[in-house]
Amino acid sequence: MNNASTMSLPGMTNCMSPIKPIRFIGICIMLFILIGSLPETIFAPLNHATAYLASLCLDLFGEHPETAGNLISLNGFQVWIITECTALYSIILFGAFIFSSPASLKARLVGLMTGVPFLVSVNTLRIALITIIGAKYPALFEAAHVYLAQVVMMILVVASSLIWLRLAARSEEMYTSFLLRAFATASIVFLPWLIFNEVYVKALDRLTSGIFALAGYRLVIPYGQLVYFQTFNTVLFLALIFAEQKLSLRRKAAWALAGVTILAAGHLLFRVGNVLLTAFAWQPALRITMSLSVIGEYLLPLILWIVATHATKTIQLQTNHGHQGKRGKTSHRKNGNDRIH
Repeated sequence: MNNASTMSLPGMTNCMSPIKPIRFIGICIMLFILIGSLPETIFAPLNHATAYLASLCLDLFGEHPETAGNLISLNGFQVWIITECTALYSIILFGAFIFSSPASLKARLVGLMTGVPFLVSVNTLRIALITIIGAKYPALFEAAHVYLAQVVMMILVVASSLIWLRLAARSEEMYTSFLLRAFATASIVFLPWLIFNEVYVKALDRLTSGIFALAGYRLVIPYGQLVYFQTFNTVLFLALIFAEQKLSLRRKAAWALAGVTILAAGHLLFRVGNVLLTAFAWQPALRITMSLSVIGEYLLPLILWIVATHATKTIQLQTNHGHQGKRGKTSHRKNGNDRIH
């Protein structure tokens, strides 16, 4: 805990002040690339274990699913568990947060031993809930899936990280209001974005068609899904930005516009990659689109939020130092005048 005491939490300007952004990004990118370079078959035991735990959770709810490998069947409704469905990426983000913050090795190990089981448990509950929803209310499955996976689950990752930070630093800093604001904002924004999603994706596809038209190709891109989950990182990012109480409304709006623009560029690249894969059968595009999807869903909203809050902190510190310097010069001049008189 010795290193943890160096954190100046009482003077923090935002929730992410103690974290080292470059280290956080580096750890996440390194691990995401490692996972993405491995074949899906390597993660089969993890997928099977996740499906098994979810089926046990369903049993506790009085449901009676059938499980075979990574397949869960409930009343004829089937859910396939892939690596993204597991808690793996959530654990990476949580672990990257822990190892990017100043804390002792003991505090980090305790954080992992408590945080990892928690994230696995809530992820198991998430899968069980969406399986029940899919079996009983199929029309709501896609919306519930993306809401629980990209909104609730990611906010719980942030919550776990902030709770660990408070305990590791022995701080009295409270994050409850921030987390409640983030959850409330995400829930409020989610429905309008769900309704607007079709218009947004079709606009992206028109841009994609325009890009390929420059090369002489005429594309017809069908709107084939009810929900394009890659675009819902926007909801998470906006929730985190507008939950930061110590950011002025003007700064929130500026960062929201910048962040949404960056996320939209990622969405466009994903659509272009899909065209290269489906229309031109360019197989490397599969790896590219999968990487864009995973990084965009889990990592990019958090990176943009952390960068925004740290940039604001830096500006505030520079402003404070500037004011202190001016006060010092004024005081010196007054003292000098006193001596002359």
